[in-house]
Amino acid sequence: MFGKNGQLFGWEPSTWAAWDQFGIFWGNVFTVITLIGLIWAGVKHKAVARFFRGLLRNNRFPDVGRRLDELASRWDGLLFTVSNADVPLWVIDQVRPRAVALLGTSESHEAMEIIAHYCKKHDIQVFHHVISDKDDPAESRHAAAGLLAQLGKQGLQRLATDITGGRTPMSVGAFMAAEEAGVASLFVGVEFDRKLRKPQVETAVLRCISKPAN
Repeated sequence: MFGKNGQLFGWEPSTWAAWDQFGIFWGNVFTVITLIGLIWAGVKHKAVARFFRGLLRNNRFPDVGRRLDELASRWDGLLFTVSNADVPLWVIDQVRPRAVALLGTSESHEAMEIIAHYCKKHDIQVFHHVISDKDDPAESRHAAAGLLAQLGKQGLQRLATDITGGRTPMSVGAFMAAEEAGVASLFVGVEFDRKLRKPQVETAVLRCISKPAN
């Protein structure tokens, strides 16, 4: 193992010195990387902690789980994530808002048209937005925020967001926008008829997911 020069592997002292410097260099590099990672994790941890502290401070979820019959009179503007027309139409019939906003995709365009036609027939103002990527919660969040702002511009202050319809990323994005805007989030629990391939609205129950504390 030791060479004639008495050095491990017979390497020259100069070679070992270079190797030592190489090891020190990369040791320092990995130390810096580790420190950066720890600092980043700490910052992210604090950011996450601040987010949840703010959420709990501003939103005590006082109405979570409460049913529609206790809450329906509260809202004059509703935002829906849309996949079919049946459930939003049922909610509109129960709440009778002054305006609705529809967030959908190219696949749910027909359902949005049905809802819009129904609303216009009953003198309910309609806004709508079709997103291009149904799997991008950021796009849904941005679109939902814009629709809520449009409802607010109509002088409507009692707003809610129904996140029942659409794909999960759409609902997540809409929920985030609702939280940031201080708007209630709703969800309809309803049984689905597999034969008719449609929700059974007679089983529907509208519940509050989140309502920012006053």
